[in-house]
Amino acid sequence: MLTFLKCAGMAFDTPPFVGGGIEVANEGRLSRARKYFLENYNNVVTWLVCLYILILPTRFLTTIKDFLCISCLCLWFGRMVLEKKLLFKRTPLDIPILIFGALIVASIFTSISPWKTADQIRGEFLKVFAVFYFSVNNINTTRQIRTVITCVVWTSLIYALYSVTGSTLLGVHVVGKGGLIDFPGGQVAGLFINIFIGFLIASFCYTNDIRKRVLLGFIIFANIAALYVASTRAAVVALFFQLILFFRDSLKKVALVILGFVCLLIMLPCHSIWHGDDIGIRVFHDFFHKSPEELYKGGSTTDRIASYKYHLSIIKKNPLYPHGWGRFYASKRKLLYTVRSYDPLSAYLSIWFQLGLQGLLVFIFLFYKLIRIFWVNKDDENGALFAGFLLMTVGFAVNIAFGDFYGDSQALMLWLLSGMGVGLYLNPEKVKVENK
Repeated sequence: MLTFLKCAGMAFDTPPFVGGGIEVANEGRLSRARKYFLENYNNVVTWLVCLYILILPTRFLTTIKDFLCISCLCLWFGRMVLEKKLLFKRTPLDIPILIFGALIVASIFTSISPWKTADQIRGEFLKVFAVFYFSVNNINTTRQIRTVITCVVWTSLIYALYSVTGSTLLGVHVVGKGGLIDFPGGQVAGLFINIFIGFLIASFCYTNDIRKRVLLGFIIFANIAALYVASTRAAVVALFFQLILFFRDSLKKVALVILGFVCLLIMLPCHSIWHGDDIGIRVFHDFFHKSPEELYKGGSTTDRIASYKYHLSIIKKNPLYPHGWGRFYASKRKLLYTVRSYDPLSAYLSIWFQLGLQGLLVFIFLFYKLIRIFWVNKDDENGALFAGFLLMTVGFAVNIAFGDFYGDSQALMLWLLSGMGVGLYLNPEKVKVENK
């Protein structure tokens, strides 16, 4: 009887192996989910980046841009949790970026508006370099980068056609403002064209497929037409440097490039660029003999010269003094400025004003490191990609010398794509190929 009760009691107890079976099943499902996530991770982040690039040049969709950016960073963090290791590669730019960040943080204490500087640190430093390191560590294989560059090519065509058709057929200056897509105008549009066209030129020259060359030639022509619509001299000068750099090994090609640019400048609205009261040798003579207030006449070039002179007059009092990171609104600078043109109208002059000479030197050194990395690797098996990254960086660096446009979507696009180039440079698969 006792034995029977013991047996009956056992029937109501949960055998040890049942609970273990449930745990094993759960672990199996988690293992499959983890495996599925890791197997598809590269494809997911690549297509998220492609979508991000597609909408990045627009002025609206800010919430979607931020959502995509945060999603990519969260996926990266999730991957590190699942793999139980820190997925972070050291790069040749780490120390310069840390120094640059330290100078930005220190500028809070001497800023015109400390609260504005603190806010700008989040948007124009942390976000930009978070995107850079995401690219370095997650978009670094040839297959991924080729997919993204293909997206860049089609994105350039979309915005170029929209700009040209909007200006000619719809009768509105789409590149300037307005329109359904609201592509940024003037020099900002030219800056994006300089970013895009570097990859177009490299792809055109490196491919042997005739059909691809015809398509890329059409896309390049569309971007040149969009550049004409934008009417920005800075982008023309930057493109000139890009082409001279790319065709540096052939004097005949350089001659053709120069001839092409002469034709392009003839096509541009020359009356507003080279003639009239807006520009001339007189302006540069007046730079040394007139005050900023006297130079200011409401024109593009005279405003620029007046702004250069005024900011240099402030900077030379103490070249090392940082006035605070961030492109402040005009109302924040009225205590310092006496001319109507409140912006430095040059990213380098702006960085000098914001962070002092030490900040400017570190900023220039960052571009030097990028250009050196891409230059050294432009002749390897991924030469077309590195040539595109090189032309993009050079075009961007030249363009921002004539406008304070380092920030917002432009800086995000530059560092997102540059991160891919640096990631490809650090890719161990690439090293193995080189060591064969």
